[in-house]
Amino acid sequence: MRILLVAPMFPPQRGVAPLRTHSFAACWAKAGHDVTVLTTEKRPDQIGLHLPPAGFKLVELPHRALWPFELIRRLGRWRPGAAGPPVTTPSMRRRLLSPLRALKARTGIFSAVRQPDLTDGWVRPALDWALANGRWDVVVSSGGPPAAHLAALGMKARGRCRLWAADFRDLWTDNHIYTGLFPFTLLERQRERRVLANVDRLVTVSPELARRLSAKTGCPVDVIYNGFDPESFAGLPPTAAFPADGRVRLVYTGTVYDRGQDLDSLCQGVAAVPAARLVVASDRPDLWAAAARRAGLGDRLDFRGSVCRSDALRMQRDASALILLDWYDPRHGVLTGKVFEYLLSPAPIWVVGGSPGSPAARVVSQAGRGMGLGRRAKRIRDAILLLRTGNQPRLRPNLKFIAQLSREEQARRFLRLLEDRPSG
Repeated sequence: MRILLVAPMFPPQRGVAPLRTHSFAACWAKAGHDVTVLTTEKRPDQIGLHLPPAGFKLVELPHRALWPFELIRRLGRWRPGAAGPPVTTPSMRRRLLSPLRALKARTGIFSAVRQPDLTDGWVRPALDWALANGRWDVVVSSGGPPAAHLAALGMKARGRCRLWAADFRDLWTDNHIYTGLFPFTLLERQRERRVLANVDRLVTVSPELARRLSAKTGCPVDVIYNGFDPESFAGLPPTAAFPADGRVRLVYTGTVYDRGQDLDSLCQGVAAVPAARLVVASDRPDLWAAAARRAGLGDRLDFRGSVCRSDALRMQRDASALILLDWYDPRHGVLTGKVFEYLLSPAPIWVVGGSPGSPAARVVSQAGRGMGLGRRAKRIRDAILLLRTGNQPRLRPNLKFIAQLSREEQARRFLRLLEDRPSG
Protein backbone atom coordinates (compact mmCIF):
# COMPACT_ATOMS: atom_id res chain seq x y z
CA MET A 1 0.00 0.00 0.00
CA ARG A 2 0.94 3.61 -0.45
CA ILE A 3 0.54 5.17 3.01
CA LEU A 4 0.77 8.83 4.02
CA LEU A 5 1.23 9.48 7.75
CA VAL A 6 0.26 13.05 8.65
CA ALA A 7 2.01 13.68 11.96
CA PRO A 8 3.19 17.12 13.12
CA MET A 9 4.59 15.36 16.22
CA PHE A 10 7.55 13.42 14.79
CA PRO A 11 11.30 13.12 15.47
CA PRO A 12 13.54 15.02 15.96
CA GLN A 13 10.86 16.45 18.26
CA ARG A 14 10.98 14.86 21.70
CA GLY A 15 8.17 13.08 23.51
CA VAL A 16 5.93 10.04 23.56
CA ALA A 17 3.92 11.23 20.54
CA PRO A 18 6.96 11.37 18.17
CA LEU A 19 8.07 7.93 19.37
CA ARG A 20 4.58 6.58 18.63
CA THR A 21 4.36 8.02 15.12
CA HIS A 22 7.95 7.01 14.28
CA SER A 23 7.16 3.42 15.27
CA PHE A 24 4.16 3.43 12.92
CA ALA A 25 6.21 4.63 9.96
CA ALA A 26 9.15 2.30 10.62
CA CYS A 27 6.99 -0.80 11.13
CA TRP A 28 4.80 -0.20 8.09
CA ALA A 29 7.83 0.43 5.88
CA LYS A 30 9.48 -2.73 7.24
CA ALA A 31 6.36 -4.66 6.23
CA GLY A 32 6.98 -3.59 2.62
CA HIS A 33 4.63 -0.66 2.25
CA ASP A 34 5.48 2.65 0.57
CA VAL A 35 5.34 5.04 3.53
CA THR A 36 5.68 8.83 3.49
CA VAL A 37 5.60 10.95 6.65
CA LEU A 38 4.30 14.51 6.31
CA THR A 39 5.33 16.62 9.28
CA THR A 40 6.30 20.13 10.31
CA GLU A 41 9.79 21.53 9.89
CA LYS A 42 11.08 21.58 13.45
CA ARG A 43 12.31 24.76 15.11
CA PRO A 44 15.67 24.65 16.98
CA ASP A 45 13.93 24.50 20.37
CA GLN A 46 11.90 21.44 19.31
CA ILE A 47 14.84 19.20 18.47
CA GLY A 48 16.05 16.50 20.86
CA LEU A 49 15.04 13.02 19.61
CA HIS A 50 17.20 11.82 16.73
CA LEU A 51 15.92 8.63 15.10
CA PRO A 52 16.71 7.48 11.55
CA PRO A 53 14.04 7.50 8.81
CA ALA A 54 14.04 3.68 8.63
CA GLY A 55 12.79 2.87 5.15
CA PHE A 56 10.22 5.65 4.83
CA LYS A 57 10.26 9.06 3.17
CA LEU A 58 10.18 12.15 5.38
CA VAL A 59 8.68 15.44 4.18
CA GLU A 60 9.09 18.40 6.54
CA LEU A 61 7.10 21.48 5.59
CA PRO A 62 7.89 24.90 7.07
CA HIS A 63 5.09 27.14 8.20
CA ARG A 64 4.58 30.39 10.01
CA ALA A 65 1.79 31.39 12.30
CA LEU A 66 0.23 34.84 12.22
CA TRP A 67 2.67 37.43 13.51
CA PRO A 68 1.01 37.83 16.97
CA PHE A 69 1.34 34.06 17.48
CA GLU A 70 4.97 34.08 16.33
CA LEU A 71 5.67 36.85 18.84
CA ILE A 72 4.00 34.80 21.57
CA ARG A 73 6.15 31.85 20.62
CA ARG A 74 9.34 33.89 20.83
CA LEU A 75 8.31 35.28 24.19
CA GLY A 76 7.58 31.81 25.53
CA ARG A 77 10.56 29.98 24.06
CA TRP A 78 13.50 32.35 24.31
CA ARG A 79 16.12 31.56 26.93
CA PRO A 80 19.58 33.06 27.55
CA GLY A 81 21.90 31.61 24.96
CA ALA A 82 19.09 30.76 22.54
CA ALA A 83 19.36 31.71 18.89
CA GLY A 84 18.15 35.19 18.08
CA PRO A 85 17.91 38.28 20.28
CA PRO A 86 15.45 38.56 23.14
CA VAL A 87 12.39 40.61 22.29
CA THR A 88 11.90 41.84 25.86
CA THR A 89 13.72 42.20 29.13
CA PRO A 90 13.32 39.30 31.62
CA SER A 91 11.03 41.31 33.90
CA MET A 92 8.87 42.40 30.97
CA ARG A 93 8.69 38.80 29.73
CA ARG A 94 7.45 37.64 33.12
CA ARG A 95 4.74 40.29 33.18
CA LEU A 96 3.64 39.52 29.63
CA LEU A 97 3.78 35.73 29.94
CA SER A 98 2.14 35.28 33.32
CA PRO A 99 -1.48 35.75 32.13
CA LEU A 100 -0.74 33.86 28.89
CA ARG A 101 0.63 30.87 30.78
CA ALA A 102 -2.42 30.84 33.01
CA LEU A 103 -4.66 30.95 29.95
CA LYS A 104 -2.73 28.15 28.23
CA ALA A 105 -2.81 25.99 31.35
CA ARG A 106 -6.59 26.29 31.52
CA THR A 107 -7.58 26.26 27.87
CA GLY A 108 -4.81 24.39 26.02
CA ILE A 109 -4.43 27.01 23.28
CA PHE A 110 -0.99 27.25 21.62
CA SER A 111 -0.16 23.84 23.16
CA ALA A 112 -0.84 21.40 20.28
CA VAL A 113 -4.14 20.43 21.93
CA ARG A 114 -6.80 23.08 21.31
CA GLN A 115 -7.24 25.89 18.79
CA PRO A 116 -5.94 28.44 18.09
CA ASP A 117 -2.65 26.59 17.88
CA LEU A 118 0.73 27.47 16.45
CA THR A 119 0.42 24.63 13.90
CA ASP A 120 -2.87 25.89 12.44
CA GLY A 121 -0.88 27.64 9.70
CA TRP A 122 0.58 24.28 8.63
CA VAL A 123 -2.76 22.89 7.41
CA ARG A 124 -2.71 24.77 4.10
CA PRO A 125 0.91 23.90 3.16
CA ALA A 126 0.25 20.26 4.06
CA LEU A 127 -2.88 20.11 1.93
CA ASP A 128 -1.18 21.88 -0.99
CA TRP A 129 1.69 19.37 -0.85
CA ALA A 130 -0.76 16.44 -0.84
CA LEU A 131 -2.68 17.82 -3.82
CA ALA A 132 0.57 18.09 -5.77
CA ASN A 133 1.86 14.62 -4.94
CA GLY A 134 -0.75 12.16 -6.09
CA ARG A 135 -3.03 9.73 -4.30
CA TRP A 136 -2.55 7.31 -1.42
CA ASP A 137 -4.25 4.08 -0.56
CA VAL A 138 -4.31 5.16 3.09
CA VAL A 139 -3.89 8.47 4.91
CA VAL A 140 -3.31 8.26 8.67
CA SER A 141 -3.53 11.43 10.76
CA SER A 142 -2.12 11.46 14.29
CA GLY A 143 -3.21 14.31 16.54
CA GLY A 144 -3.01 16.53 18.49
CA PRO A 145 -2.48 19.02 17.24
CA PRO A 146 -5.87 19.22 15.47
CA ALA A 147 -3.96 20.40 12.38
CA ALA A 148 -3.16 16.75 11.58
CA HIS A 149 -6.82 15.76 11.31
CA LEU A 150 -7.83 18.95 9.51
CA ALA A 151 -5.16 18.44 6.83
CA ALA A 152 -6.24 14.82 6.38
CA LEU A 153 -9.90 15.88 6.20
CA GLY A 154 -9.01 18.13 3.27
CA MET A 155 -7.15 15.27 1.56
CA LYS A 156 -10.10 12.91 1.96
CA ALA A 157 -12.55 15.53 0.69
CA ARG A 158 -10.41 16.04 -2.42
CA GLY A 159 -10.14 12.34 -3.20
CA ARG A 160 -6.49 11.93 -2.29
CA CYS A 161 -7.00 8.64 -0.42
CA ARG A 162 -9.22 5.57 -0.41
CA LEU A 163 -9.13 5.17 3.36
CA TRP A 164 -8.52 7.68 6.13
CA ALA A 165 -7.67 6.59 9.68
CA ALA A 166 -7.49 9.12 12.51
CA ASP A 167 -5.33 8.46 15.57
CA PHE A 168 -6.72 10.42 18.54
CA ARG A 169 -3.86 10.38 21.08
CA ASP A 170 -6.07 12.67 23.20
CA LEU A 171 -9.68 13.71 22.92
CA TRP A 172 -10.23 17.02 21.17
CA THR A 173 -13.21 19.05 22.43
CA ASP A 174 -13.74 16.59 25.31
CA ASN A 175 -10.14 16.87 26.48
CA HIS A 176 -9.76 15.93 30.15
CA ILE A 177 -7.40 18.84 30.94
CA TYR A 178 -8.08 21.72 28.59
CA THR A 179 -11.40 23.55 28.27
CA GLY A 180 -10.67 25.41 25.05
CA LEU A 181 -11.26 29.14 24.57
CA PHE A 182 -14.61 30.64 23.62
CA PRO A 183 -15.58 31.46 20.86
CA PHE A 184 -12.95 29.19 19.25
CA THR A 185 -14.67 26.24 20.95
CA LEU A 186 -17.64 26.71 18.63
CA LEU A 187 -15.40 26.39 15.58
CA GLU A 188 -13.58 23.41 17.11
CA ARG A 189 -16.82 21.51 17.68
CA GLN A 190 -17.87 22.12 14.09
CA ARG A 191 -14.50 20.94 12.78
CA GLU A 192 -14.46 17.90 15.04
CA ARG A 193 -17.94 16.88 13.81
CA ARG A 194 -16.71 17.05 10.21
CA VAL A 195 -13.65 14.96 11.03
CA LEU A 196 -15.65 12.28 12.85
CA ALA A 197 -18.31 12.19 10.13
CA ASN A 198 -15.80 11.58 7.32
CA VAL A 199 -13.09 9.36 8.83
CA ASP A 200 -13.10 5.64 7.97
CA ARG A 201 -11.17 4.28 10.95
CA LEU A 202 -10.76 5.65 14.46
CA VAL A 203 -8.10 4.61 16.95
CA THR A 204 -7.05 5.95 20.34
CA VAL A 205 -4.70 5.07 23.19
CA SER A 206 -6.88 3.56 25.94
CA PRO A 207 -10.11 1.56 26.30
CA GLU A 208 -11.90 4.36 28.17
CA LEU A 209 -11.04 6.96 25.53
CA ALA A 210 -12.23 4.47 22.91
CA ARG A 211 -15.54 4.09 24.76
CA ARG A 212 -16.02 7.86 24.92
CA LEU A 213 -15.18 8.37 21.25
CA SER A 214 -17.45 5.50 20.24
CA ALA A 215 -20.34 6.98 22.23
CA LYS A 216 -19.81 10.26 20.40
CA THR A 217 -19.63 8.80 16.90
CA GLY A 218 -21.74 5.66 17.15
CA CYS A 219 -18.90 3.78 15.44
CA PRO A 220 -16.36 1.27 16.79
CA VAL A 221 -13.03 2.69 17.96
CA ASP A 222 -9.91 0.54 18.24
CA VAL A 223 -7.20 0.85 20.88
CA ILE A 224 -3.56 1.14 19.84
CA TYR A 225 -1.46 1.57 22.97
CA ASN A 226 1.54 3.88 23.03
CA GLY A 227 3.83 0.93 23.75
CA PHE A 228 7.57 0.72 24.40
CA ASP A 229 10.77 0.02 22.51
CA PRO A 230 12.43 -3.26 23.64
CA GLU A 231 15.83 -1.83 22.67
CA SER A 232 15.42 1.30 24.79
CA PHE A 233 18.22 0.46 27.22
CA ALA A 234 20.61 -1.03 24.68
CA GLY A 235 23.74 1.03 24.23
CA LEU A 236 23.26 3.20 27.31
CA PRO A 237 26.48 4.07 29.17
CA PRO A 238 27.01 1.62 32.05
CA THR A 239 27.93 4.48 34.37
CA ALA A 240 25.40 4.68 37.20
CA ALA A 241 23.03 7.61 37.08
CA PHE A 242 23.25 8.08 40.87
CA PRO A 243 25.97 7.73 43.51
CA ALA A 244 26.08 4.54 45.60
CA ASP A 245 25.24 6.31 48.86
CA GLY A 246 22.52 4.02 50.20
CA ARG A 247 19.70 6.48 49.59
CA VAL A 248 16.34 5.48 48.18
CA ARG A 249 15.71 7.38 44.98
CA LEU A 250 12.21 7.65 43.59
CA VAL A 251 12.38 8.76 39.97
CA TYR A 252 9.79 10.55 37.86
CA THR A 253 10.48 11.39 34.22
CA GLY A 254 7.59 13.00 32.39
CA THR A 255 5.23 15.93 32.06
CA VAL A 256 3.19 17.40 34.88
CA TYR A 257 -0.02 19.43 34.61
CA ASP A 258 -1.63 22.14 36.71
CA ARG A 259 -4.75 20.11 37.44
CA GLY A 260 -5.63 16.46 37.85
CA GLN A 261 -2.36 15.13 39.31
CA ASP A 262 -1.34 14.99 42.99
CA LEU A 263 2.21 16.11 43.75
CA ASP A 264 1.48 16.85 47.40
CA SER A 265 0.93 13.29 48.65
CA LEU A 266 4.05 12.16 46.80
CA CYS A 267 6.23 14.88 48.30
CA GLN A 268 4.75 14.32 51.77
CA GLY A 269 5.46 10.59 51.59
CA VAL A 270 9.07 11.19 50.56
CA ALA A 271 9.54 13.90 53.20
CA ALA A 272 8.57 11.38 55.92
CA VAL A 273 11.63 9.19 55.16
CA PRO A 274 14.93 11.07 55.67
CA ALA A 275 16.91 8.60 53.54
CA ALA A 276 14.62 9.09 50.53
CA ARG A 277 15.17 11.40 47.58
CA LEU A 278 12.72 12.41 44.87
CA VAL A 279 14.47 12.77 41.50
CA VAL A 280 12.42 14.57 38.85
CA ALA A 281 13.20 15.05 35.16
CA SER A 282 10.22 17.12 34.11
CA ASP A 283 8.87 20.51 33.23
CA ARG A 284 7.07 22.98 35.48
CA PRO A 285 9.67 23.62 38.20
CA ASP A 286 7.17 26.01 39.79
CA LEU A 287 4.69 23.20 40.52
CA TRP A 288 7.35 20.86 41.89
CA ALA A 289 8.97 23.56 44.03
CA ALA A 290 5.61 24.59 45.50
CA ALA A 291 4.69 20.97 46.39
CA ALA A 292 8.13 20.36 47.90
CA ARG A 293 7.82 23.54 49.98
CA ARG A 294 4.39 22.57 51.29
CA ALA A 295 5.68 19.11 52.28
CA GLY A 296 8.92 20.37 53.83
CA LEU A 297 10.94 18.25 51.40
CA GLY A 298 13.75 20.80 51.15
CA ASP A 299 16.84 19.79 49.19
CA ARG A 300 15.66 16.18 48.95
CA LEU A 301 13.85 17.20 45.78
CA ASP A 302 16.44 16.67 43.04
CA PHE A 303 14.87 18.55 40.14
CA ARG A 304 16.72 18.00 36.83
CA GLY A 305 14.40 19.79 34.42
CA SER A 306 14.06 18.46 30.86
CA VAL A 307 16.86 16.01 30.09
CA CYS A 308 17.87 14.12 26.96
CA ARG A 309 16.28 10.74 26.38
CA SER A 310 19.41 8.73 27.19
CA ASP A 311 19.78 10.47 30.56
CA ALA A 312 16.10 9.87 31.37
CA LEU A 313 16.48 6.17 30.53
CA ARG A 314 19.60 5.87 32.70
CA MET A 315 17.70 7.42 35.60
CA GLN A 316 14.84 4.97 35.06
CA ARG A 317 17.26 2.05 34.85
CA ASP A 318 18.99 2.95 38.13
CA ALA A 319 15.97 4.11 40.17
CA SER A 320 14.96 2.49 43.45
CA ALA A 321 11.35 2.91 42.33
CA LEU A 322 9.63 4.64 39.42
CA ILE A 323 6.81 7.11 40.06
CA LEU A 324 3.89 7.20 37.65
CA LEU A 325 1.69 10.24 38.27
CA ASP A 326 -1.89 9.15 37.75
CA TRP A 327 -5.10 11.18 37.36
CA TYR A 328 -7.73 11.84 40.00
CA ASP A 329 -10.67 10.72 37.89
CA PRO A 330 -10.38 7.29 36.17
CA ARG A 331 -13.36 8.18 33.98
CA HIS A 332 -11.01 10.38 31.97
CA GLY A 333 -9.43 7.19 30.64
CA VAL A 334 -5.94 8.66 30.49
CA LEU A 335 -3.18 6.13 29.91
CA THR A 336 0.08 8.01 29.62
CA GLY A 337 2.79 6.61 27.39
CA LYS A 338 5.19 6.74 30.32
CA VAL A 339 3.63 3.62 31.85
CA PHE A 340 4.82 1.53 28.89
CA GLU A 341 8.31 2.99 28.86
CA TYR A 342 8.64 2.17 32.56
CA LEU A 343 7.78 -1.51 32.01
CA LEU A 344 11.32 -2.41 30.93
CA SER A 345 13.09 -0.86 33.92
CA PRO A 346 14.09 -3.22 36.75
CA ALA A 347 12.64 -0.93 39.43
CA PRO A 348 9.07 -1.33 40.73
CA ILE A 349 6.47 1.08 39.35
CA TRP A 350 4.39 3.00 41.89
CA VAL A 351 1.21 4.55 40.54
CA VAL A 352 0.52 7.65 42.64
CA GLY A 353 -2.45 10.00 42.71
CA GLY A 354 -5.24 7.97 41.12
CA SER A 355 -7.67 5.22 42.04
CA PRO A 356 -6.89 1.48 42.16
CA GLY A 357 -9.09 0.97 39.10
CA SER A 358 -7.48 3.56 36.85
CA PRO A 359 -6.23 2.48 33.39
CA ALA A 360 -2.60 3.01 34.42
CA ALA A 361 -2.96 1.05 37.66
CA ARG A 362 -4.60 -1.83 35.79
CA VAL A 363 -1.81 -2.06 33.22
CA VAL A 364 0.92 -1.98 35.89
CA SER A 365 -0.89 -4.62 37.93
CA GLN A 366 -1.55 -6.92 34.97
CA ALA A 367 2.09 -6.57 33.90
CA GLY A 368 3.20 -7.63 37.40
CA ARG A 369 5.46 -4.58 37.58
CA GLY A 370 4.25 -2.65 40.60
CA MET A 371 1.27 -1.35 42.51
CA GLY A 372 -1.10 1.55 42.96
CA LEU A 373 -0.50 3.70 46.05
CA GLY A 374 -3.32 6.17 45.54
CA ARG A 375 -3.21 9.61 47.16
CA ARG A 376 -2.31 8.69 50.76
CA ALA A 377 1.10 9.96 51.87
CA LYS A 378 1.24 7.27 54.57
CA ARG A 379 1.01 4.48 52.00
CA ILE A 380 3.82 6.07 50.01
CA ARG A 381 5.92 6.44 53.17
CA ASP A 382 5.32 2.79 54.14
CA ALA A 383 6.26 1.60 50.64
CA ILE A 384 9.52 3.55 50.83
CA LEU A 385 10.35 2.02 54.22
CA LEU A 386 9.72 -1.49 52.88
CA LEU A 387 11.89 -0.72 49.88
CA ARG A 388 14.71 0.55 52.08
CA THR A 389 14.69 -2.56 54.29
CA GLY A 390 14.40 -4.95 51.34
CA ASN A 391 11.00 -6.26 52.43
CA GLN A 392 8.97 -4.96 49.49
CA PRO A 393 6.74 -7.46 47.63
CA ARG A 394 8.61 -9.42 44.98
CA LEU A 395 7.80 -8.47 41.39
CA ARG A 396 6.51 -11.20 39.11
CA PRO A 397 6.50 -9.68 35.61
CA ASN A 398 3.94 -11.04 33.16
CA LEU A 399 6.33 -11.29 30.22
CA LYS A 400 3.71 -12.50 27.74
CA PHE A 401 1.43 -9.55 28.47
CA ILE A 402 4.32 -7.07 28.41
CA ALA A 403 5.56 -8.36 25.03
CA GLN A 404 2.19 -7.49 23.45
CA LEU A 405 2.72 -3.85 24.42
CA SER A 406 5.84 -3.14 22.38
CA ARG A 407 5.55 -0.27 19.93
CA GLU A 408 6.26 -2.57 16.99
CA GLU A 409 3.50 -4.99 18.01
CA GLN A 410 1.04 -2.12 18.41
CA ALA A 411 2.06 -0.73 15.01
CA ARG A 412 1.44 -4.17 13.48
CA ARG A 413 -2.05 -4.20 15.02
CA PHE A 414 -2.71 -0.78 13.50
CA LEU A 415 -1.47 -2.00 10.11
CA ARG A 416 -3.90 -4.93 10.20
CA LEU A 417 -6.73 -2.44 10.75
CA LEU A 418 -5.58 -0.46 7.72
CA GLU A 419 -5.39 -3.59 5.58
CA ASP A 420 -8.90 -4.61 6.65
CA ARG A 421 -10.66 -1.82 4.79
CA PRO A 422 -14.32 -1.04 5.45
CA SER A 423 -16.71 -1.91 2.67
CA GLY A 424 -18.40 0.74 0.61
